[in-house]
Amino acid sequence: MKKMLVLLAVCTILTLVMTPAVSFAQSQVALKPLHWKLVFLSPYGGCDVYQYQMTHVYAEETSKYFKMYKVANDQSSEPQCMSVKNYAKSTGDGVDLLVLVYGYELGRNELNLNSVGGFYSHQGDDKSKNHTVVICDCSNFKFSRPTFTLSYELSRMILYYEGYDKSIYRGYVETIGAKNDKCEEGDSASCDGLYTKIRGEHYFTSMMVMAPYKPAVDPTSIPDSDNQNIPNSPYVINTQKAITNWWIQGKISDVDYETALGYLTGIDVKITNKNESGTMILFDGPKDLDKKHPDVLNNDVNLNLTDQQKNGLLSRVNIQNIESKPASDAPNALIPLWLKEKVHTWSNDNTVSFDDYLNTIKYFLKSQ
Repeated sequence: MKKMLVLLAVCTILTLVMTPAVSFAQSQVALKPLHWKLVFLSPYGGCDVYQYQMTHVYAEETSKYFKMYKVANDQSSEPQCMSVKNYAKSTGDGVDLLVLVYGYELGRNELNLNSVGGFYSHQGDDKSKNHTVVICDCSNFKFSRPTFTLSYELSRMILYYEGYDKSIYRGYVETIGAKNDKCEEGDSASCDGLYTKIRGEHYFTSMMVMAPYKPAVDPTSIPDSDNQNIPNSPYVINTQKAITNWWIQGKISDVDYETALGYLTGIDVKITNKNESGTMILFDGPKDLDKKHPDVLNNDVNLNLTDQQKNGLLSRVNIQNIESKPASDAPNALIPLWLKEKVHTWSNDNTVSFDDYLNTIKYFLKSQ
């Protein structure tokens, strides 16, 4: 109760000081969209009809998959199909995410022969840029279907970009990948809940892809909590919406907002530097990898790639002005993007209830 009184007192002061400058209409800040492009790489001098067609199929799948995850995004340009030689001469468009689809011969030689079906890479400390997804337009029995592999790598990218921790963007996704391998080999019990269907509008009718991580797309999947002891008067709700919008606009820090959430919910918040970022590469190995290593999930450790092999695979990754952040013990970037998107929706959309908001922030605080 004491914490709640402190919160209400702070809210009152903030409201008196800042309300004249902020209205709910003014506070609807659009979150920065993720800019991406897709390039199909042909090992020939140019692209044939099939390659041009698949370029648009994969681009439409990518766009639809972002929509399923409700990620603000912008396709920076039309998808392109070009030769490897011409791609090497290109300067890049400064996109946040580059999706590269290797034609069959290129993918077989550079990916499959290194026991790689596809991979996701992020370079640097800034999660808003320097993401690359690479897959092969290769259909064979050793690796997953290309359309599934693309959704699999996009899930890793989205969940990392949105700020979910390693147990989700790596552990959860790789568990789904292992189940998919068993499903494709005929183990029907492994197929439940793995897939969802997306419908195309231009270049395909429908396709089965990896089902998105449910808590990321469905607020009702977050467990209900007991919110009876939390005041839910219009004053408290409107004030919390104002504080949320100030935080989204950068007028108060992540530390201040997380502290306010702790006061609101009664959950003790331990402020630490929890932000997880940096350079990494996550590989998708062949289907039989889990048979050789049944105690370990598919990842780059199992593949035993040499530094030379890794550098070769990374030769085309998306890198734009990497700046290393100095080490610091000070709390920084504590709150992930996925939470920012959800509370932004709540603070500006009356269709999301206060209970759903409380369930979401309690889920976040208890997971820290």
